[in-house]
Amino acid sequence: PYGQADPRDHIRFRGEAPIHLSPEGSATIEILALDRTTLARERLHHLRQLSNVYQSVQLLKDDTRPEAIAHVARLREQLAAAVTPKARFSAASADHLANLAAGRDYLAPEAPSGA
Repeated sequence: PYGQADPRDHIRFRGEAPIHLSPEGSATIEILALDRTTLARERLHHLRQLSNVYQSVQLLKDDTRPEAIAHVARLREQLAAAVTPKARFSAASADHLANLAAGRDYLAPEAPSGA
């Protein structure tokens, strides 16, 4: 929507929520309804899955068993694929992974399965 401008200069994500950094970002969020409930729910589900992959890498990254090394390599490929420009929720994924790497997790806690 910005021509040659980078949308990342205008919108970031905190967890599943889009955050505007400029008037253009605010307008884009509103026009595209990036904060609609159904989309936020899908984005949240995606980011929780990404969190699981990230946590698995963190748990296994120092494991020297060949099968663990191969598994971590596959997991890292999944993380890299999630932030490619054509990937669904790539911007939210990039922001989420950067936050996890910095020790921040902005996702709402999951409700207990019985709730």
